[in-house]
Amino acid sequence: MSGPVANDPAGNGTPVNGPAAAGARPAPAATPATPRYGRSAGGGTATNSGLGDIVAAVGRTVVGGGNDDVFQLDVVGKVKFGTADANAGLGTGKNDYSGQLDATYWVTDETSLLGTAGYRIIGKPAGITVNNVFFGSAGLDHATSNVTSAGVLFDYVQKITFYGYEQKDGMVYVSHKLSPTLKAMGYLLKGFSNGSPDRGIGATLTGYFRPPGPRARRHCGAGPHLGAGPWDTSTMPCGRSHLA
Repeated sequence: MSGPVANDPAGNGTPVNGPAAAGARPAPAATPATPRYGRSAGGGTATNSGLGDIVAAVGRTVVGGGNDDVFQLDVVGKVKFGTADANAGLGTGKNDYSGQLDATYWVTDETSLLGTAGYRIIGKPAGITVNNVFFGSAGLDHATSNVTSAGVLFDYVQKITFYGYEQKDGMVYVSHKLSPTLKAMGYLLKGFSNGSPDRGIGATLTGYFRPPGPRARRHCGAGPHLGAGPWDTSTMPCGRSHLA
């Protein structure tokens, strides 16, 4: 005589009968998948657009910064306000806080190597467990004039969720100073991991508070770093800008 029919523990559609099945526990309810950052695990392609996150930053030069210095190190703090649409996958909707070191080494007056290393405290979206992460970037910037530069950057970010992926992006950009305290930048982005978009295009507008008193800068152009010179150099030779 057969016992009661139990759930299918093998997952092959065949019920288990007999006395051994009588004590079998019912299968647990399915657990919803944890939302992921980056590309969908199910594949496919999605295109989203809209306002991104707004970032406020403050920085101070701690090494270099003089007219003849070939190396400069800035300490920077940032707050990312979660203004991007989380439902469209453009952001988390939460604020993030980060601290970083920005390094610049001038190979020539027009060409510089860029590096960043930092740590980010991630805002916690509802229903998702996220981790604080280390991040970094490396790149090259070349000034084509006193107010315009172009370059390439490679960014890396640790994976934010347990089931997520690392972020690896490559970017080419053109940056232009609109005024002594305003800079615009356009960029094309290519992702190299499942934690990054396949492709991206965007623009940023950065405003600066001009520090009081004189300050000398060796940099020309308008690179992507916070400390990469927002001041007017239109009357100075490239790479030799003394700023009042």
